[in-house]
Amino acid sequence: WSDDPKINKEAVSNVEQLISRVTEAVKKVRGDPARIQTFIKNLSASPEESAYALKELVKSGAVVVPYLIDALAKADPDERVRLLDALRRLGPNTIEPMIAALDSKDSMLKVDLLRIFMKRYAIQVVPYLWFLSASPSQSDEVRQQATAALSYFLRIPAGKLPPARVELTRQAERYYLHQVKFANPAAVTVWRWEDGHIVEGWPGAPTISADKAEEYYGLRFASQALLLDPAYGPAQIVLLSLVLDKTQSKAGLDQTLERAAPAVHGLLGTVQPSLVNAVLERAMQEHRVSVILGAVRDLGEREEVRATRPMGRRQPPLVRALYYPDRRVQMAAAEALLRIPNSAASQATTRVVEVLRRAVAAEPVAREPAKVLIGYFNEDVRNAVAAAVAAAGYEPIKAATGREMMQRLGQASDIALLLFEEELPMPGLASLLGQLRADTYARQLPILLTASARREEAVRRYTALSQTITVLPAPFAIDAKALQPLIQSRLGDPANPTLSAAEMK
Repeated sequence: WSDDPKINKEAVSNVEQLISRVTEAVKKVRGDPARIQTFIKNLSASPEESAYALKELVKSGAVVVPYLIDALAKADPDERVRLLDALRRLGPNTIEPMIAALDSKDSMLKVDLLRIFMKRYAIQVVPYLWFLSASPSQSDEVRQQATAALSYFLRIPAGKLPPARVELTRQAERYYLHQVKFANPAAVTVWRWEDGHIVEGWPGAPTISADKAEEYYGLRFASQALLLDPAYGPAQIVLLSLVLDKTQSKAGLDQTLERAAPAVHGLLGTVQPSLVNAVLERAMQEHRVSVILGAVRDLGEREEVRATRPMGRRQPPLVRALYYPDRRVQMAAAEALLRIPNSAASQATTRVVEVLRRAVAAEPVAREPAKVLIGYFNEDVRNAVAAAVAAAGYEPIKAATGREMMQRLGQASDIALLLFEEELPMPGLASLLGQLRADTYARQLPILLTASARREEAVRRYTALSQTITVLPAPFAIDAKALQPLIQSRLGDPANPTLSAAEMK
């Protein structure tokens, strides 16, 4: 706008404000209920008025769908044809609110909408068709039309479609595993059917977070699978896993569900211990700490004797949780086993003692700053790195060899991060990384591995498959300003926050 930076900045700001105000004004006008109602009424007017009304409704987008659906409930046959034709001609952003209307109890409306989806080739409706196609609660016409739509979209003969319960469980899995991407994760718009109408958003909020949306849709599909077959194990597992994951994450890993979410805690008490065991088994395979903690604590509260019995040739999940590379999980498993009658007779006794020994050897109350175990062979370099770590706000624990590092890790569960050089001797990088991976406690610790300029790329390739290792140029280790944000970022994993003072105590 101008060669003068000050004038140009002001002009750009003014233009952005203008665009924002005009956009808001247009949105307000196009979403005006009275205006929308007028255009819906004009769909039955003269051809010219009808065409103009449809054009304006298309511009208004998704907000017109609830009004059109409400109008359908009161329309006579001729008006109904015009309203359905309007729904068929609306833009792609109107599909989601139309899908919400499939939860209506009006079978004729659902059949009409299913036909519109097929005409518009709205393939995103497929996940919502499985329940309609198989539920005894739906009319024959709805089930037949939903099956026809599935066959059409998936290009599979109706007789060869997979079981609805399996597909619904698969959809729930996608949300549980964070495989569904949202356009704006911070503000997800959810369209729902409530009290006979389509509503936008959530009670008290126009949008919700991606985390809340995953919970809503995941539980929806898992619940529908269980409505079709209450005994279907995979759906039971994913539903309980979702509940534990979202509830425990929201409450905080240091909080018990009994205190943070009594309703969920009560729900856990109603399910079979075998299901909790199955959820725990899967969560450990997928490294879902929030789910593991919820399941482990529940088994301990139940004092469930069966939780200590071997499963074929394998140890039970609760015993294997003692070896899971997370201090919270290990302690929760130890506490659970101590509450179960006759658990002292189990072979897990030795491991329980080891978990408790390491915990006792650590500080009785969490100390600030966090401890960083550093490994550098040269004493001068080691001292310089220790000084940089201290200046960055952390407590350095020094070691001159890989063997000394492993010995210190075995003494107590109080190290938060490892920082060492690629050339550290006794036993060498390959053997040291192997020992760290084999150590129940140390294998989950974040590692900052420094390398010389000539070796950096080779070390980076060598450690590329390890998610815990970050390779750095050697000078970073003695630069407190560069080191501080690196350590902070590696310790700031929201899925596994550092232990609080109460937890350490």
